[in-house]
Amino acid sequence: MKSISLSLILILTTCGLCAQSKTYPYQNANLSIEERAQDLLPRMSLEEKVRQMDMYRGENFKTDEAFGGSSFFSNWLGYEGNDMEVVIDLGEVQDISHIETTFLQVTNHIVFFPEEVVFSISSNNKDFVSMAHLFNARPLQPNSKVNDIQLFQATFKTTMARYVKVKAINVKKAPFWHHAAGLPVWVFADEVIVN
Repeated sequence: MKSISLSLILILTTCGLCAQSKTYPYQNANLSIEERAQDLLPRMSLEEKVRQMDMYRGENFKTDEAFGGSSFFSNWLGYEGNDMEVVIDLGEVQDISHIETTFLQVTNHIVFFPEEVVFSISSNNKDFVSMAHLFNARPLQPNSKVNDIQLFQATFKTTMARYVKVKAINVKKAPFWHHAAGLPVWVFADEVIVN
């Protein structure tokens, strides 16, 4: 519950509520996470609460063609402290020669690019063959851009498959020099495009 509550506080303190001149208890860093969450949750609309569950739950990877923007409020799917591993069922065996997805980095909110991304395919959802193993071209540095988007893509010889697996290796914890050193890191993924 603490990680969910903290996530809600971090997200909503950056939204329009902060633009108001009045300070709310959920914005007070001196209060406990529980106190801040108790103040924040009643202020949220049902739609905002549902969006939080949708945005951060890793079980249901989105393939709704709603691409993410430069903010984590925009159609990204987040994984906190864990690797992202999703399998997409294309419905039938088909030719595949290209896979891509983008990841978001918002360094001040502990959202970092994955260290590496692996694209694999399968016809039976059991035996996967790795088609590409990609490394982060812009590893996290103290001078990394605060907001950034990076495309991970692979083109390969046309192969028949029904299932596409995307695994993104999370940094896991913020580095010692980061203001959130030691805290779990988020990986935010966008749509997976398969051609």
